[in-house]
Amino acid sequence: MKHFLTAVILVLISTVTSAQTKSLKPEQIIEQIFDGLSEGSMSKIESVVTSDFKLLEDGEVWTIDTIRLYLSKKRPDDFKRVNTFDFFQSEATDKMAFVSYHNRADIHANNQDRTIKWLESAVFVKEKGAWKVKMLHSTRIESK
Repeated sequence: MKHFLTAVILVLISTVTSAQTKSLKPEQIIEQIFDGLSEGSMSKIESVVTSDFKLLEDGEVWTIDTIRLYLSKKRPDDFKRVNTFDFFQSEATDKMAFVSYHNRADIHANNQDRTIKWLESAVFVKEKGAWKVKMLHSTRIESK
């Protein structure tokens, strides 16, 4: 019985340690935020941003409440958004990280297709051992 309890304790410790080390990488977090935007899922977004998260979007400051209001608007029934990322810089220390990337959204709505491109960067901080986005800066790139 003593060996059984020891084995159970070791498995539990191993599981907790493994879960803590499998936190998402900053690039994966960016993808999750935009999956949340595409799907209209605030829970996906809120799970990877700080409580004081700011999005600097085309000259405006957005908060979680701004995003919530944006996602509450009715979308066309045929709405679909596919995001593509080209990460060209990524750096991290123990407590802070940032990424820079190109973001492309291919959007289908109201039987029409359009593509929007941005140059973006994000700043991450560690909260309880996991990366969270504190700020995301987005500059729209006009198609020529």
